[in-house]
Amino acid sequence: MLRISPTRFVRQIRASDSFADSLRILVAMGGIVLWCQWQGNPHLMIPLLLGSIAGALAETEDTGLKRLKALLGTLALFTVTVTSITALFPFTLPFAVALPLAAFAVIMLGAIGNRCAAISGATIILAIYTMLVNDQHLVPGMSTWSQARWILQGAAWYGALSLLWGALFPEQIIRQSLATVFDALAGYLDCKARLFEPDDGSHLERTQLEL
Repeated sequence: MLRISPTRFVRQIRASDSFADSLRILVAMGGIVLWCQWQGNPHLMIPLLLGSIAGALAETEDTGLKRLKALLGTLALFTVTVTSITALFPFTLPFAVALPLAAFAVIMLGAIGNRCAAISGATIILAIYTMLVNDQHLVPGMSTWSQARWILQGAAWYGALSLLWGALFPEQIIRQSLATVFDALAGYLDCKARLFEPDDGSHLERTQLEL
């Protein structure tokens, strides 16, 4: 039976791509819960956590100034989305017309690249969260506009934490980028090696296309 020492297990967990992301999300969510409990208003957890989740889904692997620009662009798109849905939600016909058009525009924005695709998907999820908040009135005694504002603040909180995290631990992002590069290189070499395997030629064209 193969046994892994606790030290090696912890080292493998820390080296995982998802460890830093999971820890950052834990800090973000835990911070929201503690702050709401300290304020004596646990109902605020719902819109804050929803906004924080959307912010986490929109996170990119950029560093430095690019990360800041991506965050500002994400928050701007989130603001337009939340404001538009909150304003149009009481009006059935305009909302029904605007929603599919906006969804199409956001999805096409995601076709630009991987960075935009992450932001696009998170924006659609944020739109669903905003509709849920407007329909269910999840925070008693609070207007829909105030609930929408707390959703945006949750997204901004996660974005600020992500920027601070990247500044404090820049080597984690570099390690993840290097790991992605070497993983892609390994796949390229493995595919190229298959060209030298004995074959009747039936898979040659497919392997060349994959290469």
